[in-house]
Amino acid sequence: PGYLCGRMTETGSMNAKTSKQRDEDCENPSSSTPAGHFPAATYDRLAEYYDLVHAHVTDDIPLYLALANESGGPILELGCGSGRTLLPLLKAGFEAVGLDNSEAMLTRARERVRASGLENLVHLVHGEMTDFNLGERFPLVTIPFNTWLHLPSREARLASLSCIKQHLIPGGLLVIDLPAPSTIADAEHDGTMVLEGTFACEKKNESLLQFSSTRLDSKQQILHVTWIYDLVQANGETRRTVVPMPLHYLFPRQAELSLQETGLELKALWGDYDRSPYAADSEKLIILAEKPNR
Repeated sequence: PGYLCGRMTETGSMNAKTSKQRDEDCENPSSSTPAGHFPAATYDRLAEYYDLVHAHVTDDIPLYLALANESGGPILELGCGSGRTLLPLLKAGFEAVGLDNSEAMLTRARERVRASGLENLVHLVHGEMTDFNLGERFPLVTIPFNTWLHLPSREARLASLSCIKQHLIPGGLLVIDLPAPSTIADAEHDGTMVLEGTFACEKKNESLLQFSSTRLDSKQQILHVTWIYDLVQANGETRRTVVPMPLHYLFPRQAELSLQETGLELKALWGDYDRSPYAADSEKLIILAEKPNR
């Protein structure tokens, strides 16, 4: 599903007098997760808030629609989550397979697909992007919205690319959407709690406050994000969910070397969804790779 939301500038402070505040701390990701896998429990815990928080994120969808039109489909989307980018493809008439390791997010995706009457166009699969075998090949594979940042090591990225190569037709394309490394490495990460947004849950007369706190390990290229969700219920009580999320950012040369090691060819580096070339001041690092015809 990807790195949630962009950073805002407003510094948030917590009200110590909030009644019956309950912390729901995510378990240590390293304690029960297979090597190379991102813990599904992270997004299982975020699933109930994900669509509300990301309703405004639509600027990447025209790119995926254009690439789908150029490829003709079907499309394989890795880290499909609740279907934010998958559903517009289905509504445009494309067949697709969506894979995600969070069953809670897939449940939300199934609900959205069912509500749109598009079940005949999509197959949703519970699995890991580092180890999957779907038994079919695709002209287009997408990894949207920073999802690749969840892979914790070079070995995990290589395993992912190897699986992807097996699922691409000759000449098939892979698109990986990442933040430009400068947007992470050059930003301030001092652990300050930042208010990312306030969202109205109209059906239940509740409101959601989303906070974040970040620390940077530049040597290991890891951005340690802590997401905090305060759900203010109709009776005034607040339920808190705290989720740590390590994000492993990349520089263009590292991505290129990983592609080379797995036999994929780099076709382009884009700096935005308009396919403009990647540059030092770009905010995005969008990788376009191809499986050779040979």
